[in-house]
Amino acid sequence: MKIMKSNPCSAALTAICLSILSACSGGGSDASATTDTVTAPTSTPPQTTTTPGQSCAPAAINPAEAFSLVFKGCSVAAVAEYYDKTQCVRQNSTGLIWQGQTPAGTGLRANDKYFSNLDSTTAEQKYDANVLGFYRLPTQAEIDASTNSIGFKNAVNATNLCGSSAWRLPTVDELSALVKTSEKPTIDNTWFPNMTDQNYWTSTTFGANTSFAMSIDFNLGIANGRSRGNANALVRLVR
Repeated sequence: MKIMKSNPCSAALTAICLSILSACSGGGSDASATTDTVTAPTSTPPQTTTTPGQSCAPAAINPAEAFSLVFKGCSVAAVAEYYDKTQCVRQNSTGLIWQGQTPAGTGLRANDKYFSNLDSTTAEQKYDANVLGFYRLPTQAEIDASTNSIGFKNAVNATNLCGSSAWRLPTVDELSALVKTSEKPTIDNTWFPNMTDQNYWTSTTFGANTSFAMSIDFNLGIANGRSRGNANALVRLVR
C-alpha cells in the first residue's frame, strides 16, 4: 500500500495566508469585510412639490368696493390668479365684466382706435350722399369690418379675452353707470387705466332714428347721439 505524506511546506503557506487575511480584515473571520463601501450623505436638501390640479378660491367680493379683479384660475401652487386691469374688470354692483384697454399703438384694444357703429342690414344706418334720404342699408361686410364696432367685437371674442367669447356692446344705461364726474376722464381712472376722454359707442339706438346711436362722452360725462356710419368713437365691450 502506498502511503501519502503531508507536505509541511504547503501547511506553512496556508497558515501564513490565513494570518494575512485576518490582519487585513481587522481580526475578523469574514474576508468580505474588506469590500469598499460608499457612505450616503447624512441629509438631503428639502424639496417642495405641488400637486397638479390643486384647487383654490378667489378672494371674496368686498361690497364696499365698486370694482374688483376678475378671477383667472389657480397656479400650480394653488394660488389664486387674476386678470390684469388692462384685460378686464368686474363691476361689483352689477356683476358685469368690462373689457380693458391698452395704451395707444399696442394692438387690438389700444385706446387710439375709433370705430363706426353699424349693426343691422335691415336698418338705414350707412350715410351715402348718392341715395335718396342719404342713408342706406349697410352690407354685412361693412358691419364685419375691423373699423366697425361689430367687427371689433368679433375680433375680441376670437381672442377669448378673459376666458370668454361672449363680449358685446353695452347699452347706454350700462355704460353711463361707469361715469364718475369727479375724475378726468369721467370714470374711475384707477380701475380703468388707459381711458380717454372721448366718446364710446353703445348698442342703444338714438330714439327712433336708426341711423344714429347713443354714445357716452367721457369728457363731460354725458350721453349723446352720433351718426352710426362715422368712425368717430371708441368701444368698450362688456359681458
